[in-house]
Amino acid sequence: MFKAWLSFRDLSTKVSFPSRPKRLSGYNLFVKTIWPSLKQENPGKDFQKVAFIAAKKWKAVDEHTKQLYANEARDIMAQQEKQYNEYLSSLNIEEIMATGQKAKHLHLRTKNRRLEAKLRQLKKPRLPRSAYAFFCIEARQPNQKLTEEAKVLAEKWKALSESEKQVYQRRAEEDKRRYNDDMIDWEMCMQQSGNSEILQKYFQERNTVEYVKKHLVKRLTQCEESLGG
Repeated sequence: MFKAWLSFRDLSTKVSFPSRPKRLSGYNLFVKTIWPSLKQENPGKDFQKVAFIAAKKWKAVDEHTKQLYANEARDIMAQQEKQYNEYLSSLNIEEIMATGQKAKHLHLRTKNRRLEAKLRQLKKPRLPRSAYAFFCIEARQPNQKLTEEAKVLAEKWKALSESEKQVYQRRAEEDKRRYNDDMIDWEMCMQQSGNSEILQKYFQERNTVEYVKKHLVKRLTQCEESLGG
C-alpha cells in the first residue's frame, strides 16, 4: 500500500483503525455490479481489458441511469461514513490523544510531490471549479492587491441574487460533468498505458489526506478543547 498509510499504521500502536471507506462513485458502483458477468463473458482477458469494456458500457448508459447509480453510491458512502465516524466517536480521550498527536505529524508528510508531478506529466484532468470560482474569474479586477480583491469579491458574491448565482452554479455543474467524463477517459488511458499503479497511488493519497484532515485532527482538537488545552 501507499507509504504514508503504512507509516500511519506503524505509528498507531495504541489504536488499531479499520480501513477508511473507499471512494465510491456511480461509475464504480456500475462496474462493480456488472463485473462478474463481464468476467464470465470475457474469459481469459486480463483486468485492464475487462475494465476497458466496462468503461465503454458506462459511456453508453443514459444520463438518467447514471444519476440513479450516482444516488445509490452516495447513499452507500454516507452510510459507511456514518458507521466510520461512530467508531471514531467511540474512542476515549486517551486513545484519540495518543493517535491524534501522531496524525498531526503525519498529515504534514502525506503530500506526495513526486506523485503530483507525475500526475501533471500524465495530464490528469483539471479539478472542477466551484460556482464561486467561476464568479471570481469573471469579476476579478487586474492590478488589485490580492487581499483587497478577495474581500471585494466575497462581498460582491454575497450581494448577488439567487437567480444570478444560479448562472455560476450551472457552470459549476457543467464543469463537474466535464471532469467526471474526463476522469473516466483518463482512467481508461492510465490502465491501457500500464499506469494503473499511478492511478491506485493517486486514490490512496487522496483518501489518506482526507482521512487525516477530516477525522483525526478534528477529533484531537475537540479533545484538547475539552481538556482545556
